[in-house]
Amino acid sequence: MAYLLDANVFMQAKNLHYGFDFCPAFWDWLTRKNAEGAPYSALKRWPMKSKPETTS
Repeated sequence: MAYLLDANVFMQAKNLHYGFDFCPAFWDWLTRKNAEGAPYSALKRWPMKSKPETTS
């Protein structure tokens, strides 16, 4: 089974429920799945606009 993960998965996991010291099994699982080539991540990041476009 393949998994599509974005950066938010890693940030929220670390900051909320799966801290490195609290739940190392989650991070071990990610390491194992990475070795198997199972997790995928979106590589292209769309540019964000600094200001909304206005029409006159």
